[in-house]
Amino acid sequence: LMRNLLVVHFLYETDCDWLWMVDTDMTFPPDIVTRLLKSANPDTKPVVGGLCFAEGNYGGPMIPTLYQGEDLNDVAHDYPRDRMYRGAGTGAAFLLMHRKALMAFDREAPMPWFNDEIHNGLAVSEDKVFCQRLRALGIQLWVHTGIKTQHQKAHFLNEAGYLAERAKEKA
Repeated sequence: LMRNLLVVHFLYETDCDWLWMVDTDMTFPPDIVTRLLKSANPDTKPVVGGLCFAEGNYGGPMIPTLYQGEDLNDVAHDYPRDRMYRGAGTGAAFLLMHRKALMAFDREAPMPWFNDEIHNGLAVSEDKVFCQRLRALGIQLWVHTGIKTQHQKAHFLNEAGYLAERAKEKA
């Protein structure tokens, strides 16, 4: 609900071109918005995220919130380092979105951008629903894997920790 209210405020009460949505438990370098804006484009890269990490399901290993495939359950573990990656989905904890992309949604729907849903009896998060809706509209989603964030949970979730976990798994 709050993400939708933020988008409504952005679209109807500002004249800004870009909306940067960031969760309060994210940390990042001070130049990150400038870097996101340089990598974005209203027509070809209207939705750009930074590289974020989350705890795996049911206490599993850390994962990048970068998904590929139709159902967005396939984690892109081997994402390209330090460049733009066209993904099928990402989390909404750190997103830059252009006004034109958000205006493409059906704004008459009760929750047009973000909404938890049930698909085939399984809960689908609002982040993934947003990404599925983008794809249905033909809007490209990108993640810049060189724009790194930290997700503050019991400890910081970041690329260094993720790569260390992956190295242990492979050893």
